[in-house]
Amino acid sequence: MKTYLAIDTATDTLFVSLTVSGTEVFLYAETGTRDHAVKLMPTIIKALSDHSLDPKHLEGIIVGVGPGSYTGVRMGVVVAKMLASEWHVPLFEVSTLALMASGCNDDVCGAMIDARNDYVFGAVYNVATADPVVPPSYIEKTDLLERFPQATFKETLMPNMDRLLNTAWVKAVADIDALTPNYVRRTKAEKDRHDS
Repeated sequence: MKTYLAIDTATDTLFVSLTVSGTEVFLYAETGTRDHAVKLMPTIIKALSDHSLDPKHLEGIIVGVGPGSYTGVRMGVVVAKMLASEWHVPLFEVSTLALMASGCNDDVCGAMIDARNDYVFGAVYNVATADPVVPPSYIEKTDLLERFPQATFKETLMPNMDRLLNTAWVKAVADIDALTPNYVRRTKAEKDRHDS
């Protein structure tokens, strides 16, 4: 019985999923409240307790590493690293954009997250091969849409966990301590340091 806990806090949606033997038995996907820090741990605890699962029996924790909100991405990655270390279970990373695209049923699927000023964090995937046609990028929204008119784009975080677990989008983390968020663009602090 393979059991995976998946979390993502990079977008406006707080996403927590528990999958047992390929079936999603718990799903929490609440959008717009901006209180991920308050709800993340209680939701994880509820997911496990509702199914009487000892966290040490997890096959792994899957965490969305961004891009997205700087604070949100950091929160999810830090919590996932802490739990994987504490519970002694494997950690897996996945792009938040791949998480989003996994919910699409078409051959060419894209995902985008509003990055303001007509820019998005976007990616395009060949779903059959899981290959990124466009890897996670900081890009003008109109440019992305014009370059891939045949693609279906997801803008909300509602993954298909069964599909996701059977793709190369999910990657094992060899060194938990070394895992860092994928911001795609530099943080303001990095820009300031570079420009000074």
